[in-house]
Amino acid sequence: MICDFFACRLVDSEKSAGLRKNLVHFVRFSGHYDDNAASDWIFSLASESRNRRAELSPEPIEITETQSRLWSLSSQHLRRFGPVQLTLGFENLRERDYSPLEMAEVTEIGQSAYVYGQWQPDRTGIAVTVGLSAEHFRLENPFFTNRIERHRVSPKLGIVWTPTPNTTVRAAAFSSVKRPLVASWTLEPTQLAGFNQFFTGFESFYGDPDGTVSKRAGIGVDQRLGRWRAPSG
Repeated sequence: MICDFFACRLVDSEKSAGLRKNLVHFVRFSGHYDDNAASDWIFSLASESRNRRAELSPEPIEITETQSRLWSLSSQHLRRFGPVQLTLGFENLRERDYSPLEMAEVTEIGQSAYVYGQWQPDRTGIAVTVGLSAEHFRLENPFFTNRIERHRVSPKLGIVWTPTPNTTVRAAAFSSVKRPLVASWTLEPTQLAGFNQFFTGFESFYGDPDGTVSKRAGIGVDQRLGRWRAPSG
């Protein structure tokens, strides 16, 4: 068994029309155990603490403040059966956002159990990924009478074809539910055939809000061009 511990502290202050201060603490304990060459067990326990404050300048007049706490517990099992790679896992997340000035608390719960299977036969240049995830999300906000709740089973399909060493054709179709993530990190695969499943952003300026149900389909072609050489002579 191999374990690792990671901790960091980030302080960010930015002056614009007002003064914004961000203080972030992030701690993660994770590890894995491989009982044989074809099997691996992974676990992770993570916590994140964020304090965000906006003040007017030049006088330190506080406009708003948010104290956020996030916890996550996740586990994953990888197993190979010949040309098939199987990925199973679950994740349980909790987020609590408290605003002292408004005396309001917003809570979020995100839970998921998933299975992915990737089939990649030799000498074919084809990789097929099929997945299924059962997702639960709940958000309770005291400023709204109705809470947001999602119960979904999300199918996923991705295909990658490499006809030549310089050409790759990708296609995918899937759905997902955006849930809170600790430090924008999760054990569940975040991409399918190179297409993102989850979109997250800093302080909701960009990205999907938590609880978003997304359905995406895409196709892409990646072509590596040869090295250009100046003509001789």
